[in-house]
Amino acid sequence: MELGMSYVPIILNVGIALAVFAYALRASVDDVHFVVRERRLMGLSLISIFVVTPAIAIAVVEWVSMPPSARLAIVSLSFSIIPPTLPSKEFAAGGDRPYANALTLSVAILAIGVVPLLADLSGRVSNHPYGVPPGEIAGYVVTILAIPLLLGLAFRWRFGSVAVRIAQPLKRTAFLITTVAVVIMVATSLPAIWDLLGT
Repeated sequence: MELGMSYVPIILNVGIALAVFAYALRASVDDVHFVVRERRLMGLSLISIFVVTPAIAIAVVEWVSMPPSARLAIVSLSFSIIPPTLPSKEFAAGGDRPYANALTLSVAILAIGVVPLLADLSGRVSNHPYGVPPGEIAGYVVTILAIPLLLGLAFRWRFGSVAVRIAQPLKRTAFLITTVAVVIMVATSLPAIWDLLGT
């Protein structure tokens, strides 16, 4: 059982990497033009993701007494890398496709450098270091974001029509993989989650 559970994080990472690869397949010149044309909107969006959300998370964990595991989870989630469902949720909320794609790809690129820095800075500010060196976090982010992103962009450049055709099926597959992995992780963590509910 424990041996099988050790593969679940790997499956989750594969799902995230596949989602990034799939979104890179849909990247276009319009997405780049949107970033340049709507610099203020993109700037505010990135500030809300990389500054405002982590600041609120740190304020919450400093204000509310909670177990270290809950503290770690809340702050870590506040600067975690992009969820595979981000563009779909933006579309459902009435957002423009260029904005959703441009924001997703921008966050994926910036996260390579920003997430390790945020993890280190958050630990220093809250005086609760997270025990993971920034270099190790950076290596993970590069593996899970940078490599799939670059491969997707290269595939898009080389096989344009094929890339667009397979992007949607790959995105659905990535969503299915990540959903299954998360459900398994939550189900096996229910006892620990139940213990934390009392706080």
